[in-house]
Amino acid sequence: MGEGAPSGIGPEPVATRAPQSIGGRVLLSFGPMKMCPLSLTYSAPVCITSVRPPYIHLLQDRRYHLKQMKLLVAVVLLIASASASAMAQAKPVEKWECKEFLADGWKTVLVTTTVDSGRASGTITVAGVTWYTAFEVQGFNRRWDFGPKDHRTRYAFVIKPDGTGLYYDFETETRLTKASIVMECRQRDV
Repeated sequence: MGEGAPSGIGPEPVATRAPQSIGGRVLLSFGPMKMCPLSLTYSAPVCITSVRPPYIHLLQDRRYHLKQMKLLVAVVLLIASASASAMAQAKPVEKWECKEFLADGWKTVLVTTTVDSGRASGTITVAGVTWYTAFEVQGFNRRWDFGPKDHRTRYAFVIKPDGTGLYYDFETETRLTKASIVMECRQRDV
């Protein structure tokens, strides 16, 4: 039994290193990260153990963080591809072609618009560039709103029931009363 320890208290700790003295107390090490001071005034050793959060080894493991980041990137890419494929798979239910208002014939189509089956989105193709748009019917008018990522409603294209197409550019103003371009439009078979 240890010094001053009454018998019957428990098994005697076995020191794994030579005793050390700190501030008048004798410290004995009993395995990894455990220091037990032997007090001259107490009858049994008081053990001080290092308390670590249960998942500290995960926090210190860089490979764990790398795996988590790869998983996060994979999830984000999966969501992005699913939404992109959903946009690509939306079937148009309406198609419109528009030309200059005073142009002869329909040889030169300037704008082609579509309305997707959910009637909340569509596309506008201008000069070989296709924009994905928000679509709505306002009164009798069909309206497509589109623009760059930082300003999704910068441009608007409206087709009236008589086939007049109106293009609005809100880059400089938030509300315009006159269209910057007027076109003639016709509905086509999808």
